[in-house]
Order: sequence, then C-alpha cells, then structure tokens
Amino acid sequence: MRKTPTFSLEKNYLLVTKDGTIGKVAIVYDMPKPATLNSGVFVTRPLKAQYRQDFLYWVLVSDVFPEFIAFSMVGTTINHLYQKTFERFVYPLPPLRVQQHIATYLDASCAAIDAAVVAKRRQLKTLDELRRGIIQDSVTKGLDPNVRTAPGIDWLPRIPKHWGVAKLKRHTRIIRGQFSHRPRNDPAFYDHTPSFKPGVSQQRKNSSPSSPKPLMKTDSASQSCFLPTLSL
Repeated sequence: MRKTPTFSLEKNYLLVTKDGTIGKVAIVYDMPKPATLNSGVFVTRPLKAQYRQDFLYWVLVSDVFPEFIAFSMVGTTINHLYQKTFERFVYPLPPLRVQQHIATYLDASCAAIDAAVVAKRRQLKTLDELRRGIIQDSVTKGLDPNVRTAPGIDWLPRIPKHWGVAKLKRHTRIIRGQFSHRPRNDPAFYDHTPSFKPGVSQQRKNSSPSSPKPLMKTDSASQSCFLPTLSL
C-alpha cells in the first residue's frame, strides 16, 4: 500500500477515496486510455500474494470498513482518512482459494441484484410517468377522452370547451401560518397545539396498526403526511 504519486493507473488497482466523502472504493478492470490519480485517492497493490484484490474490494464495500473509519474518527472533526490510519485497518483474511470463491460469488450475486434494481427503477419511473399523466389529463380534460377542447393559457394549453377558468383568490381564502420554525414546540408559543410545518414525518411502509391515520395527502402516491406527535 502506498500514497499515490503521479503515475498511470493499471488494471487490478484498488482505489479508495481519502478526502471529502471518504471510503469510496473502486477497482480498475480496464484502462483503454492512460489515466492518473489525484491526491485525494489511495491506490492499493498487494505486497505479497496473500490476498486477492477482488476479495479486498468486497471487504471494503462491506460494513466492516465504514465502521473502522467511524471508529478511527472518534473525537475528530477532520473528514480525512490518513494513510497511517488506513494501514492499521484489520480485516478477515481467509485462504486464497476461499477468497476467490467469495469474490466470484459476490460478483455474480450483486450483478444480478444490481440488474434487478435497474429494472425496478425503470418500472417505477414508467409508473410515475403514468400516474402523473393520469392526474394531468383528469384535472385538465376530465374523464371523457372524446371531449372537445379549446385553447387555454400558457400553463393550461387546452381545456374542455364547456369548462371555465378562475383565479384562485376568487374562490379561496389563503392564510399564512402564524409561527416561524423556532422556537419549536415551545408551550409559550404553541400551547401544546399540533403545528404543521414542512418536513413533517412520512408514513413508513411497515407502520404498525397503532400508527396514526394520515391527516393529509402529499404529492407522492406512496406517502402520507402526519402532524408532529405532541402531548395533548
């Protein structure tokens, strides 16, 4: 292991960030063009044939390495991984044959999981676009797909001919909230009355049966919004 001078990267080098967002890991599989490292990155190469780079990669990607970093940074506010600290990292070291089997297993398993995640994200994006399209068409054209429309305004290009338009202030009374963000939940200001504010907690997927019922809808179809829990 050595601190990186200016030199060209090579295949099978293991890279670890040491500044900013520390502990990010990458392994070089191919170098179609010459490239170098900046001073914010460590490169590791085996001194002896006692470990495999692909196995060490998975060790560093696991929770073992981040927990070591957190333990090593107790009492300091400097977001930096020193080389001496990195060199003291203790990690499990099975025989080389076992390292190879573990690395091969994780390569295949995580590749399959990553592919499933990509597919799911693509599906979620498609469903989100479908949801937004349904909302847009319903509130601007109604539920009749054959309705005749007429030109509207810039942000409302076309609406049904028999619909009207109106400014919000003609039908709605808009009142600004009375309190600022601080002091929060101070009885002198809030008198123990629940106060809605941006950033309130969202309903979790695994909510227990005793969880409070949603008090209002948010923009996301999968989330419900609650007032902060206060003693009444």
